[in-house]
Amino acid sequence: MSILRLEAAEYSKIDSRYIEYIDLKLINLGIEGFDFLILAYAPQGPIFRGLYHMSQGSVVFIPQIITSYTPFYLLIVTNIDTYDSTGLTMRAWNYRRNVAVFTQEDAVRNN
Repeated sequence: MSILRLEAAEYSKIDSRYIEYIDLKLINLGIEGFDFLILAYAPQGPIFRGLYHMSQGSVVFIPQIITSYTPFYLLIVTNIDTYDSTGLTMRAWNYRRNVAVFTQEDAVRNN
């Protein structure tokens, strides 16, 4: 299993004060298919949950996960042993303006 985690908080690298919602794009960069679970949490509780299967080279796009300018964290758990197969792009939006883009390189990774 591999895990990618992104956290947004006030005055942090991903500053939640400027993020109304996020869009996620995940890409299978590997040669094998895998499943992944996405969990997004804010102080009030879960704001998004999803379970997906990704074939080789496939893309999953998840638009408008509403964060409402509150701190949140995003957790992506896969059923493969390496995170190298998971491409991630998180676009942060504020009043329909893209204010930041984060990738798997910005995530905390665990195997």
